[in-house]
Amino acid sequence: MARAHAKKVMPHLFSGLIASSLAAAALFAGGMVVIHLEHTTLPSTAPDLFLLKNQGLAFQRAAARAVNVLPIYGSSELLVPAVPEKGNNFFRTAPTGFQLSPVGGGGANPLIMLQKVGALGSDLRDKKLAISFSPGWFLRPKSTGNGYQGNFSLMAAGEMVFGTTLDFELKRDIASRMLECPSTLQKSSLLEFALRRLASGRWFDRVVFCALWPIGKTQTALLELQDHFAALNYIRRKIKSAPQFH
Repeated sequence: MARAHAKKVMPHLFSGLIASSLAAAALFAGGMVVIHLEHTTLPSTAPDLFLLKNQGLAFQRAAARAVNVLPIYGSSELLVPAVPEKGNNFFRTAPTGFQLSPVGGGGANPLIMLQKVGALGSDLRDKKLAISFSPGWFLRPKSTGNGYQGNFSLMAAGEMVFGTTLDFELKRDIASRMLECPSTLQKSSLLEFALRRLASGRWFDRVVFCALWPIGKTQTALLELQDHFAALNYIRRKIKSAPQFH
């Protein structure tokens, strides 16, 4: 009886494994196609500043990997309409293909920029980038008001915290600052718990954080997949043709 039951179960397990493998392969292939589109549409997306680019990482990562694109991180000064010849507009049709890729929003303080840059990790190795600090941040560097909340990206924060680019001591200091604005962590109890373990500095909490690391990486991988397909939807709906270089 047991042997007969095993024979009935085995084909179902085998079919499940095949189905899971095919689904994983389809997701991987789809992800590669989307990443290719993100790179090929850079002439159109790099000069523009839009919400998905600011909150996600797909377009930021594509710009970081491009040789002829300079990422620039800032806040409201990147949005000033009274300056028509901002750098991203000036180089939009540059004959050499050089582009500025602005990322930021009103009230984006240095902590927000640090999370975005830290999230990109090794993609920024040997890469030049520009950071624009508003004068106000030198006077109130610990501001975590509406500007911080409005620019906070759960995906960027998770990638930075569970990434391997930054050392543990720097992550501990960053975690302490991020915990000063707990309202931004309400959507992810896992991230909040990980930040509290990082900020404590105790060896036991460090062990607990290391135990959480696989779960955190899984969560960030799922968010990254969602980000890529949101980028695909944006490209299909918003991108028509690249500007002509002259």
